[in-house]
Amino acid sequence: MSNHQQNIQLVVPSLQRRDSFIQAITDAPEEEQRYEFGAPWDVSPLVYGVDRYIREMPSYARGENLPGWWVPQTMLWLIIDNQFVGQIKRRHELNDYLTTYGGHVWYLIAPTRRHQWWWTRMLTLALQKRKREGVKQLLITCNEKNVWSRKIIEANGGVYMSKIWSDEEQDMKWRYWVYL
Repeated sequence: MSNHQQNIQLVVPSLQRRDSFIQAITDAPEEEQRYEFGAPWDVSPLVYGVDRYIREMPSYARGENLPGWWVPQTMLWLIIDNQFVGQIKRRHELNDYLTTYGGHVWYLIAPTRRHQWWWTRMLTLALQKRKREGVKQLLITCNEKNVWSRKIIEANGGVYMSKIWSDEEQDMKWRYWVYL
């Protein structure tokens, strides 16, 4: 089936799609299970509890039960033909750290889908949704070493603003504004 014929949605995480989410976590290297899928707990959702993880996401959007330095944010899953493919976090506001390093958007694609066009499609859908919600501009950052992410941001209208060294990631952070 070609990409344009597939049922592509950006949805709130749900228990209905937990099995394909679990498969994506299982396919990821252990470090990624903790760092990418497991934020903010520094453990994989498989350890933390997938059902608990899914149930807690809506409270973060309301600014409730926020871990550590988190700000209110909405997590959405990219679903293709009813299967989890990726997730995107849309932060509703920025703190000092996010203004410098993290930006409004963070995204992840399941390891088995990374060499396809889903990164760009997921960011496009998320930006369209934010525009409908009245947002005028978003800050998006990526590591200098992540050439693919820079291309995805630029393909979605990202305008290069600056770069800054991140001691935490031992890399330059490229900072872009996307005007909606």
